[in-house]
Amino acid sequence: DTMVNSLADIVGKINLHAHSLDASVQSLDASKEALEKDALTTQKLAKETIVAYEELESNMETIRQAVTITSQEVAGVASATEHLGSNLGSIARATSQASTQIDTMEHAAREITNHIDGVRENLIQVEHAILSISQAVADLSSSLVEVRAQSGAAALESEQARQHADAADKVTQRLSNSATSIGNVVEIINNIAEQTNMLALNASIEAAGAGAAGAGFAVVADEVKVLAQQTAKATEMISERILDIQDISRENGRAFAAVTKSINRIYNGNQTIALAVKLQSSRLEDISQAMNGVTQASSAVQNQVNELGHSALNVTQSVQNAAMETREIARSADEASAGANKLVEQSNTLDETAKRMDAAAIRGGNATTKASMRLDAITRQIHILSGMIHHISILVATTASPGHRLLETAHTLNIGSNPFDVGQIKHQTLEHFAAISRASWDAPKGTLPDVEAILLQLDQQVLQHIENIGKTSGRSMQQFQSIFSELQQCCTTPNHTDRLAFSGTLSALQKRFFLLLDDMYLQMQQQP
Repeated sequence: DTMVNSLADIVGKINLHAHSLDASVQSLDASKEALEKDALTTQKLAKETIVAYEELESNMETIRQAVTITSQEVAGVASATEHLGSNLGSIARATSQASTQIDTMEHAAREITNHIDGVRENLIQVEHAILSISQAVADLSSSLVEVRAQSGAAALESEQARQHADAADKVTQRLSNSATSIGNVVEIINNIAEQTNMLALNASIEAAGAGAAGAGFAVVADEVKVLAQQTAKATEMISERILDIQDISRENGRAFAAVTKSINRIYNGNQTIALAVKLQSSRLEDISQAMNGVTQASSAVQNQVNELGHSALNVTQSVQNAAMETREIARSADEASAGANKLVEQSNTLDETAKRMDAAAIRGGNATTKASMRLDAITRQIHILSGMIHHISILVATTASPGHRLLETAHTLNIGSNPFDVGQIKHQTLEHFAAISRASWDAPKGTLPDVEAILLQLDQQVLQHIENIGKTSGRSMQQFQSIFSELQQCCTTPNHTDRLAFSGTLSALQKRFFLLLDDMYLQMQQQP
């Protein structure tokens, strides 16, 4: 038995490792596809970067040629500066006239700016009014929806009330008919009572004629007479009550007819209100759409006014600058000769600068060439990395086949049913940890977008499933909850600048999670 139990434990561990290997192979297969895709993307980016460096090298050569041409033109500038002195007198006279015109332009530009400010304020008020109207339309639309609903409910209640009134009217008619029938019966009883009274009178007469022999019969005749009179009085009272019932029934009939007419008017009024509300809702929708169009147009106009105001400010500033420059030109006309000499000196300095730019362009071209060579080396490394990724893909495929065969072999050993699907749980766990890892590498440093959604899926699909297994077997899930809490704390920490350290932490938590899961699986498998 000991050997059998030991063999069963070994087979159970083989089965567990086979499931773990199968889950890892599935995760590796998904990662393999992502790596191959990333490798292709990296190769594409490297090629585009090489093309950009080639364009940069071409541009550097163009800069060198432009600097050479600039150096030649600087010499021409120095020669042209000599003619500048002869034109300074004309510039001074033209500057005085231009200064007067610029002052006029500045005044006009300020007036335009003031008008634009007024238009902008009016547009802001219009926009506020439009927003208020839109809100009022929206509120009215909501009210109409509520009125429409209430009208529909009132129409339904009116229809039900009309049906109840019709039913009550029918009951009243049946009551009147019953009263009429009772009246007929009472009339028959009254006739019988009158006949009985006549018979009793005749019997009294006959008894009186019979003398002493008819004395007892006379007593009976008197009693019958009294009963006939009482019956006549009772039938008279019943007839009066029947007449009252018939009068009340007729009044109820008229009242029910009036109620039915009122209900019909209410029902028709509700229908009219519903149609009017529907029409008003449609018109309000048209108004709302029109208001949206007005709002958009107002916003566009306001943007144009803002742009116009900005342009006007620029014009004002430009005019002010022009005025200042004109006055500066007028004031410095006497100093233009000295400026011309200084311009010659600056031309010489510019020539020296052009020579330095030419040398810098040569150095930049050399640096670009070296960078291009380094990029070629990086591209070769990327190709090598792509080959390694392809080799990893082959290894994953090669590993998958023995893993599947190992899993099939473990199933054929027939060690009993599995406590739970450990392979599926590990596969889902690997997918969620991989998603968190990808989020840490794809996101900017210091952020982890969408990590809450991933943690929620991990909690719902994996942790709650394990908790259900633990409840079934009576085991504590505190250690699993502790690892999940550490994972939440790790993912919600605001700083993730060291992504390699973050990946290491994820790997350690995943390993601890799987070890706990394996222990739980083996312990449950060993239970009878």
